[in-house]
Amino acid sequence: EKPASIAGQISLIIEQLLEESPLKDKGIKLIENQNKGVDVWIGTEKFEGIDAIPYPEAQQLIRKAVLLWEKETETDRSNV
Repeated sequence: EKPASIAGQISLIIEQLLEESPLKDKGIKLIENQNKGVDVWIGTEKFEGIDAIPYPEAQQLIRKAVLLWEKETETDRSNV
């Protein structure tokens, strides 16, 4: 079942992308924070937003997941 939050839905896509990634062992999760923003967890490191991540390969993977989520969401809307 799909998580209710957008961050949770994108995290599921990230999990799928990580299966084929050299970052697989790190673990990447997006968590909505109380300021309506997103915290990114990479292993035990926490970053406030994608732009704060010092790892370009992790940023790329997250941005790819966001694009896939957007495409999925557009498809869901057009099927309504």
